[in-house]
Amino acid sequence: MNDTLRLSQTPPDRTSMNYAALRERGMELIRQLAKDSWTDHNVHDPGITLLEAFSYAMTELGFRLQLDMADLLRSGESHALPDGIPVHHVLSAAPVTLDDLRQILLDHPLVSEARITSNDDSEVPFYTKDFLTFWWKWYCKIQTDQPLKPEAFDLWFMSLVCYLAARSAYTNPNSKDDPLFASFTYARQAGLEQVHLRGLYEVILTLKDFEEQDLNSNIYQLQLPSVDVEVALPHWDEPEAAPFRAAVTPQKVELNPDGGGWQALPESQSYFGQLRVSYTDSQVHTDMGILLRITGEGELSDAIRVAIKSTSSGGLIDQFAHRVRAAYRGVLQIQRYVESWRNLCEAPVRLKVARVQEIALRARIEVTGSTDLEQLLAKIFFDIDLALTPPLQFYSLAEMRAQGKTAETLYDGPLLRHGFLSDDNPDSLAHTDQIHISDILRIIMRLRSGTGTDVVTQENPTGRDIVAVTDLALSNFVNNRPITTNAQDCLRLVEVDRYRPRLSLTKSRINFVRNDVDVSYDPARVEKLFTEMQRQQQRSTQPQAFSPVWPVQRGELLPVDDYYAFQNDLPRIYGVGEAGVPDSAGLEGQARALQTQGYLLLFEQFLADLTAQLGNINRFFSANSEEQATYFTRALFELPGMEKLLKRFPVGSDVNNPNNTYRLALQAAVESRDQFLDRRNRMLDHLLARQGEDMVSWAQELHRWAQKDMAEANPASDQLLAQMASRRQAVNARLIRDKAAFLADVPDLNVAKLQSFGNPLRQHLRQHPEYLQVKETSIFHWMLVFNDEPLLRSVDSFSTEAAAIISAKNAIVLAARVNSYQAVSAGAGRYRYQLKDETNRVVGESLSTWKTETAAQRSWEVAAAWFATWPREDSQGWQVKESSIFHWVLAFDEEHRLRSVDSFSTEAAAIISAEDAIVLAAQVNQLPDRVFYHRVSAEAGRYRYQLKDGADTGARVVGESLSTWAENAIQDAMQATAAFFRTLRIETSMTPMERRIAHLTGIDHRGRRRLSTPSAAFFKVYEESAEGFHTVEHILLRPQRGSDKPGEGSDPGDSFLKLSANDPYSQRLSLVFPSGYARDFSLDPAASQRSEAPPHRFRDSEFRRHVERMVEQACPAHLFPKIYWVDRHLPLIHSAPVPATAPPRGCFEHFETAYFNWLDTQLIPGMNSDDVNAAAREALILALNGVANAS
Repeated sequence: MNDTLRLSQTPPDRTSMNYAALRERGMELIRQLAKDSWTDHNVHDPGITLLEAFSYAMTELGFRLQLDMADLLRSGESHALPDGIPVHHVLSAAPVTLDDLRQILLDHPLVSEARITSNDDSEVPFYTKDFLTFWWKWYCKIQTDQPLKPEAFDLWFMSLVCYLAARSAYTNPNSKDDPLFASFTYARQAGLEQVHLRGLYEVILTLKDFEEQDLNSNIYQLQLPSVDVEVALPHWDEPEAAPFRAAVTPQKVELNPDGGGWQALPESQSYFGQLRVSYTDSQVHTDMGILLRITGEGELSDAIRVAIKSTSSGGLIDQFAHRVRAAYRGVLQIQRYVESWRNLCEAPVRLKVARVQEIALRARIEVTGSTDLEQLLAKIFFDIDLALTPPLQFYSLAEMRAQGKTAETLYDGPLLRHGFLSDDNPDSLAHTDQIHISDILRIIMRLRSGTGTDVVTQENPTGRDIVAVTDLALSNFVNNRPITTNAQDCLRLVEVDRYRPRLSLTKSRINFVRNDVDVSYDPARVEKLFTEMQRQQQRSTQPQAFSPVWPVQRGELLPVDDYYAFQNDLPRIYGVGEAGVPDSAGLEGQARALQTQGYLLLFEQFLADLTAQLGNINRFFSANSEEQATYFTRALFELPGMEKLLKRFPVGSDVNNPNNTYRLALQAAVESRDQFLDRRNRMLDHLLARQGEDMVSWAQELHRWAQKDMAEANPASDQLLAQMASRRQAVNARLIRDKAAFLADVPDLNVAKLQSFGNPLRQHLRQHPEYLQVKETSIFHWMLVFNDEPLLRSVDSFSTEAAAIISAKNAIVLAARVNSYQAVSAGAGRYRYQLKDETNRVVGESLSTWKTETAAQRSWEVAAAWFATWPREDSQGWQVKESSIFHWVLAFDEEHRLRSVDSFSTEAAAIISAEDAIVLAAQVNQLPDRVFYHRVSAEAGRYRYQLKDGADTGARVVGESLSTWAENAIQDAMQATAAFFRTLRIETSMTPMERRIAHLTGIDHRGRRRLSTPSAAFFKVYEESAEGFHTVEHILLRPQRGSDKPGEGSDPGDSFLKLSANDPYSQRLSLVFPSGYARDFSLDPAASQRSEAPPHRFRDSEFRRHVERMVEQACPAHLFPKIYWVDRHLPLIHSAPVPATAPPRGCFEHFETAYFNWLDTQLIPGMNSDDVNAAAREALILALNGVANAS
């Protein structure tokens, strides 16, 4: 095969690379422009030589111009980095649909499944008039006292159309004179219809184990020496469990306190009774039902009663209290997480946890002689459980690309932290409300041999593990009671969305038969193998290290901005270039050479500037508002003799000065100030257009204001042109800053276009990734194994493998001593043993668990005897495993730094925890029963504070300070930190829609979110401009508890928004702006004269129309925004503190005070009591009604 490279004889496609074409084009110009004076066109002519040299130099630059864009961007990094936006930022989006929100929930470390459904019923039902019925009655009433006949329908319909047309143009359609003025009631009456709200949804979660608790189940195991018992207690969210959501300590448990005994249920070995649990020094108690079922051989005995009434650690009530607290804290964490992803005018009305309906399997399985029964049964259980509840599988980017996924499909939706979810995840066998027995049989028979295939033809059972399956049936249980038993064809499930099916090993009954003889097996080993299979499967559901960044081929680093003067290629006789002029040339020759250099300098500058333009390609396409050039030049200091050509040639260090006279002259020659402003604005317009954005309206508005200012200034005629040019330049310079700021924010705005408040950390990290540091640490654990049976594992982790090995060797010595062990509760009524050293410090523990402390003791005695014979240097018995853990550190500055207390198995889980912590960190210890910060001793005389996820004493610590303080300073440090994060939360509470409006109108909205002092209750410090606005989502003001009445004697309608006839809450927004006027609201409106007040440009009618257009443009299309321009109150308030007398209702200050108090409750949930939250919401409703219905 001939691989010889050959030069193509085909001319290049690009003229800039075609030497012959360039030379011929130059010759045409010579013949056209100098046909009479230049007649010698032969190669010996100096002019032709210069043309050929220049054409040759152009071909090299033409080659650079056709380089791949990736190469050009890479080569331009020496001047500036590219401003490209990664594809995963451009194509992804925050949740839009309920399915998107489900994916976000599945990304949470505590959630294994989520179901989200629309729910149009608010927490409290309320009613209003039926629009058409009411209009008919009202029309009949004004026409006659007698009901009209049906023939009047046409007239009624025309009157309705005319009324609606007039009402749309009515200045105050919410007046009480309006027959359709909104009127709501909580009482259901004839002629009224219930208001169904849009934007509410209900979430049902299936949780992962949290704090070693099964949060979905209400079944508890009591494994006594002679009998196994399953007990059903109330779920964590039922009223009976409410007291245990706090860290109460059970003091006493009474069984059937009213004197009644156990009530036998129809099911075999099942009983119902009552428990009375006293807590808080036995002064308070709660009653709950208990359903007991004996799963094995045995009967109701005193031992069961004693176990139920025990309040010791690991007992039934202790397990119940821990599970309730864990579920409650987990749900609160997820609720904060859901709120941070909430869209505008949407709200999760209910957050529920799915419950469990247990599926029991009954079967008779005939096996062959060599089958490992426990391994086989564990695999059967595992595969069935997997089919009932398929695990959520996350995929890496490489795995999804291998499946043929493109960037457009991968990033179509929210960007998850744990990986990508595939649309091809297997369906559950219980995806409908029934399970077919044939499907279960198919799963079992796949394990008949090592092939794992279905039975499609008749087979010879010889050599198979499973010969036959008979007597196959399914049962389901809810709350420990059977719903359907021994279904042999199809098992119908109960409320699958609410009660998720899960295989129950303890309720399943499997009989193995070999040669027609029943064969026994070890159920404990089956359970152990099954649990290990589940653990291994869970570890495989997430990529080890996930990155969503689409791989982009990095270009080659090329010297595109290098320049070699083309005059260096001219013959030496010219006396130019590196060779210079020979001494023999004399003064005349030197003068000719210098003249030639001066003539060639213009050509050299053209070529050199082209290389500079290519080298600065990243600056040319940059969105940086500080860029001061669009044409880039190159100073030719390297040309010989340049100091003789320039009058003011820079010398010494001035050569490297970017503002020396030569460089400034070059820049001024290629680009004037007006040209720069025009070209830079056009480039930014291009970059915005690539994102689907523009600022044309804002540019027109700025130029209109410049013209208005010019007209008001009325300059003299001789200064008019200069003033116009100066203002035009000022406007264009302002536009560059505004467009650059908008362009930097556009990716976030487009991703989160529908989002509401969001999470402050997510808003900060894009521009300040240094605020969050997630640190990965490698750790080592040891495990002691005998005959493939793990006996002990380390409790501590170690930073090096060597340290783990040393600890393992020491544990072997301790493990030979029987008195080094102790039995401890492992939860769910089981026990494990622990290994202690001479200082009673726990160094290891068993992996297995046992029913009783006695069984655990017998096991450690066997283990100790074996360890006594272990060779000290035998390294075959220990295993050292390396794993990674992650911690987060929030570091906004030196004074406000938090770090995680827990470690996390993935980086994604650490980031989600940090996002939750920043919300909790804004909690201020204002109420005695709501303390989220507490101090702990750090070192001698020093303290640090810790942050908890709740106010009760059992709340979990989620973070702690890095710094320490003296005892007298720690309280102030906690308050200052909470105030810092609280301020941060408020200042970052602008929704993407508000940020977009601020960009497109030039309103400095940040000023309205700035606090005067940490304790000023969000009182606004008015700046000179006093610009800004506030947005209220009406869905957040819906009735949420009781009758929503603030007190006796108040107008019951005050609890409702009085803004429209049928539904003032769904998909509606109110945007409240200061009007630019002020008046005394304590006087009658007719007697109160309006005066001008900041913000002054808000009085301009054209600016108001521009704002209203931008609001419509920025607001999502399915939402209805309403704008109010509200007067301020006289006398004006310019600074804190808050005046002693509250501003009158209807003025902007009154609304703003109510708004900030309400915003406090929304952005920092849990800080205030429910009554305080309700009062703040009530106050905002009254304030908004006052604004909307002001006369």
